[in-house]
Amino acid sequence: MNNNFKLALRQLAKYKGHTFLNLFGLAIGLAVCLLLFAWVKDEWSYDRFHAKADRVYRAYWKARFGENEWEITAGPAPLAPLLESQFGEVEKASQLSRGSLSLKWGSETRLEEKVLYIDEKFFDLFSVPSIEGDAQKAMSAPDGLILSRSAAERYFGQTNVVGKSIQNKDGESLQVLAVVENLPAQSHLEFEFLRPIKTRKAMQERRDNWSSATCMTYFLLKPGMDADVLQKKLQKYLDGNDMSNDFKEGKNYTSFPFQKLTDIHLHSDIDMEIKPNGSYAYLRIFGLTGCFILFLACINFINLATARLSTRAREVGVRKVLGSNKGKLIFQFLFEAFIQVVLAVLLAIALAQLSMPAFNTLADKQMSMDWLGTPFLPLLVLGLIAFTTLAAGAFPAYVLSGFQPIKVLKGQSSSGKMAGQKGLRSALVVTQFGISIALIIGAVAVRSQLQFLQNKRLGFDKERVLIVSRGQDLGESYQAFRYELEKSNAVEHIGASTSVPSKEFDSTIFLPEQPANYEETSLTYAFVDVDFAKTLNVEFVQGRNFEAGRGTDSTACIINEAAAKRLGWKDPIGKTLTMGGFDPGKVVGVMKDFNYQSLHTAVEPLVLKLANWPPIGYLSIKLKPGQLEKGIADTKAAWQKAAPTATFNYSFLDEDFAQLYTLEQRMGRVFGIFSVLATLIACLGLFGMASFLAEQRTKEIGIRKVLGATVSGLAGMLAKDFLKWVLAAIVLASPLAWYFMNQWLADFAYRIQLQWWMFATAGLGALLIAFLTVSFQGVRAALANPVKSLRSE
Repeated sequence: MNNNFKLALRQLAKYKGHTFLNLFGLAIGLAVCLLLFAWVKDEWSYDRFHAKADRVYRAYWKARFGENEWEITAGPAPLAPLLESQFGEVEKASQLSRGSLSLKWGSETRLEEKVLYIDEKFFDLFSVPSIEGDAQKAMSAPDGLILSRSAAERYFGQTNVVGKSIQNKDGESLQVLAVVENLPAQSHLEFEFLRPIKTRKAMQERRDNWSSATCMTYFLLKPGMDADVLQKKLQKYLDGNDMSNDFKEGKNYTSFPFQKLTDIHLHSDIDMEIKPNGSYAYLRIFGLTGCFILFLACINFINLATARLSTRAREVGVRKVLGSNKGKLIFQFLFEAFIQVVLAVLLAIALAQLSMPAFNTLADKQMSMDWLGTPFLPLLVLGLIAFTTLAAGAFPAYVLSGFQPIKVLKGQSSSGKMAGQKGLRSALVVTQFGISIALIIGAVAVRSQLQFLQNKRLGFDKERVLIVSRGQDLGESYQAFRYELEKSNAVEHIGASTSVPSKEFDSTIFLPEQPANYEETSLTYAFVDVDFAKTLNVEFVQGRNFEAGRGTDSTACIINEAAAKRLGWKDPIGKTLTMGGFDPGKVVGVMKDFNYQSLHTAVEPLVLKLANWPPIGYLSIKLKPGQLEKGIADTKAAWQKAAPTATFNYSFLDEDFAQLYTLEQRMGRVFGIFSVLATLIACLGLFGMASFLAEQRTKEIGIRKVLGATVSGLAGMLAKDFLKWVLAAIVLASPLAWYFMNQWLADFAYRIQLQWWMFATAGLGALLIAFLTVSFQGVRAALANPVKSLRSE
């Protein structure tokens, strides 16, 4: 072992350039693996900290009514009581819903949006440690309020606050009855404040309503019970009772599929989540990409090791003559690989630690290499060392140990064995650049799709539109606010609505005038004022917008083209459309379809109803060009004058839309970085190969130069073989990249078409990088003095 260790160090010291390229390439690949492990661990650990996580499920609502299908987290209020009372497999069932609170604190009113309304059984399902007070009892008090640690410290500067009170905007005093620990970041739930769900008006009004999305339902399965069996029993019960009669006609249906708590973050892609989820598909893509990058680093090792076989052939021959057997030789060369891998791992750990802050910013997380708190992290490192040593060192060790001593000592090793290794090296270089080119094509395609999403005309004007939320907080001061703001020379239009593009819209039952495709169907809707469509510059294809002062518009509605098509109306103007619970109204206008939701989905039918009460949820304020700062300032001033205690919260509509594609933007950035790293590793290997082959051909280059060869001609001669390998890689990588990127793009209703220039850009980029890498060594060899290279002849 001592002798092998000395030999390994001598080899590393003898070929310093070769050692650097190997160590740096391996270190990059291993560092990427460590960073990705931290990401995978973080994503995989969501909701696993709950003590009963393996038995907690969520029942979401999947249904169809008419042509409207939905999958949403919120379901009917009677579902949880039904699960508890009718199914012995269920131990507890809990209900919760999202909300907000406007709290008075001193002279200001703070809008708190991280609020959950829960019942007493919430704490039977979820592990939320109490710091002070009895959290479960707190939810039985109508004025009860539970604070998280962060909320308590933000409001009171301490957690010992049970018995204190906070007033809401209506002057109602809420009693702090408990303080609980903050939930870990790895939770699909998120809150700073907890209130009793029974205080919500919707829960009281819809207690027996099976047709409204009122709250989320979670339940705890009894030990040993099968969720799939319970799922079938629930569906059979629903089909056999009259609670879902509205969903039994034609193609209509209603169901409540179960999601295991620990599967929600990575496997749930349904609407109305509490916060954005991750993606198992993206996690798998990045995991495979990390493996590919480590594979590229291992290829570098194999290529550089096999390229230097001739320099160690005589050493192997002498060792065999002196009695060394094949097993000992394999062990020696594997031990040399092991030493290099260990050094590379140490360098990789340092690189990963240094890169973690930037990686956290990229991934929008707060990860760390917690060696003490993560027992299997050292095991992962040991596993990487073992895997990389075998993957990168086994083949060179096997080839070296197989040399025949008589031939190598006669100098015959470079003909037979070397020819075979040249073919292997060619195949490995093609593989390296094939993976790199595929990643570059992927990065270009992702970037192009994101640019398309950002620049596509949506059918309305989202530029310079200031969105002010919580318009209802203005109360009776709404008209005063509007009057004040209309004085501003920075404002073009002001509209109001219950929802705006990029936000969630509600849906309900509508009864269309016959003949129509349906007697009743579910449609998405929003209440708006007369200026909403004008503010967003929505185009009309038939009819008109709402008009102020026209009495008949109080019951009227406007639909989009998709709604007219779904209802089967070729001429919708004047037809009656009745919204459930409202008076019948005439259709007065048809809007050209506009994308009010993410471009992942096609335009859905939309109905706009005129709001008869001000104010309503969102205010849309169109600002004049070049007046953004003044427009914000004037809006804030008008708000504070009309409602001095209400919180002013605003955003811009174009930025809200951009946030719909946060996951894709993150994927684009990571893909870009990975493609750069993959190309860098491939170039390190190519640089080392070119350096070594130029060294092998030193005398040939010297003779050619004496006979009149130019520097450019010699550089081209050395680059020619490598460029052929890269061209082969382009041919192999292009169809694979085309297939996988088309699979990714299929998730978008509106998407780009993969263009030839994307493949040409990646291919030409790879060729240019490879040419520059090899040419550097070629020019260096060509500029060498031929006298020095030929003097031994």
